[in-house]
Formats: sequence, C-alpha cells, structure tokens
Amino acid sequence: MTKDEVVTRFGPAFENSPWIAERAWDDELGPAHDSCGGVLNALLRKFRAASYGKKLHVLNACSDLVDQSG
Repeated sequence: MTKDEVVTRFGPAFENSPWIAERAWDDELGPAHDSCGGVLNALLRKFRAASYGKKLHVLNACSDLVDQSG
C-alpha cells in the first residue's frame, strides 16, 4: 500500500487522527507489519509515543468516552 492508501484506510481508526497512520508509515511500516495485528501494533506505538496533548486530543474526540449523563 502507498502512504496515501494507509492514511485513508487507517487514519480514521483513532478518532480520525490521520497523523498516527502517517507517522507509522514514515517510521516503521514494513513486511513485519503485513497483518492486522502488525498494523495495529505500529499504530498503537505511534499513539503511545505521542505527546500528552496529542493523546488527549484523540481521547477527547472519542464520543464513547464523553460523559453524556448531563
């Protein structure tokens, strides 16, 4: 897959934060990541390595985590 294909396909996986897929492509995607688990591992590592602010932005964008009790 090209970088654009990876970003299009996996960018929405983390609450529409394509920077995670972009960083995974730029830094590490290769034959070892040629599976669902491999891609997920690469994406999770980029999320975990992000700054506190970037992680918080992704988590705040997750509607399932927002308190909807009023």
